[in-house]
Amino acid sequence: MGKTDTAITTSSDTEDAAACPVGLTPGSPCKRTEPERPKELLGQTIKIKTGCGALYVTINRLGDKFFELFARAGKAGGCASSQCEAIGRLISLAWRKGATAEEVVDQLKGISCQLQDEKDPERADSCADGVARAIEMVERLRESETANQSHVKGQTAEQEKGEAGHERKRCH
Repeated sequence: MGKTDTAITTSSDTEDAAACPVGLTPGSPCKRTEPERPKELLGQTIKIKTGCGALYVTINRLGDKFFELFARAGKAGGCASSQCEAIGRLISLAWRKGATAEEVVDQLKGISCQLQDEKDPERADSCADGVARAIEMVERLRESETANQSHVKGQTAEQEKGEAGHERKRCH
C-alpha cells in the first residue's frame, strides 16, 4: 500500500465568522472563544442521595450564568468517581460554550442505573440524574433569590414613595 497525502485546510483572516465551526472565531487557524476562569467564583454545593451513596454537586457561577460543575461520588479512582468527573467536565464545557441549565438537565434527567431504588423518591435514579436534580435545585434557588431581590427593591421604592407622600401631607 502506498502513502496517501491528506490536505489540511485552515481559515484565513479574510474569511468571515460563518466559515469557522461553532464556538470558534476566524483566524489562521480558528481560535476558541471561551471565558477565562477567574481566581474566585461563587457557588453552591448540593448533596443528593444515589444508589452509589452521597453525590456532592458544586455549581459555580460567573455573574448570573452557570460556569462550571464539579460532581463527586464514591471513592477516588472508582467508576462512579470517574463518571462524575467526566459529567462535570462536559457540563462545564457546555456552559462555557453557551448551553443553558435547562438544556443540560433535559439531557441528564431520568437516566437510570442498576443501583436505583424505586421505593425512595428522594434518591436519584443515577449519578447523572442526581446532577440534573442538583442543577434544578440551584436554578430554583437562583430564581427565588432574584424574585426576593426584585420584591425587596419594589417594596423599598413603595416605602420611599409612601414616606415622601406622607411627609407632604404633614407639610400642607
